Amino acid sequence: MEKTKGFWRALLKEKIGVVKPEDAWSLRMDESLELYQVPPGWKRFLQDHAYARYSLNRSLTEFILLFHVLWEPHKRQGRIQMRCFQQQCHECFSKHEEPEFTVESASKVLDRLIVTIRKECYGEHIEDADISEVVIHSTGPHRRELCEACQLGLHKGSQDGPRAYND
Repeated sequence: MEKTKGFWRALLKEKIGVVKPEDAWSLRMDESLELYQVPPGWKRFLQDHAYARYSLNRSLTEFILLFHVLWEPHKRQGRIQMRCFQQQCHECFSKHEEPEFTVESASKVLDRLIVTIRKECYGEHIEDADISEVVIHSTGPHRRELCEACQLGLHKGSQDGPRAYND
């Protein structure tokens, strides 16, 4: 299991370097990131159908991620801000926990994000069938009453990849 910021940055650098080696992308975790407060020029993506474990509840549970992405083509530079929504403990219902990611789950999240970036920022046409699928089965139910994203009204049901919001 892995949840460090350095882990996410290294994995992004590795994965984006394969498809866009000439471009520089950075990643910053931001627990204050909000869906409806996006600076001009940034795009936002909400990804569900990702899985992690929580320390108090060892079952594999669905979690939600929010990304804000800025692509500056004249600099060949992109920035990503990421928020992992927390979940309340299944036993005490009070403490919010951050998810612990497997390498497999984090890879799947970033693969989907990179496909979305290629579509939305670079204007590439990529068929969903071109995405290598990693099947991860949840060992626990998604309990909406314990999910921070559900409590905030952000989790609107299952989806295969990040959703772009254009308003």
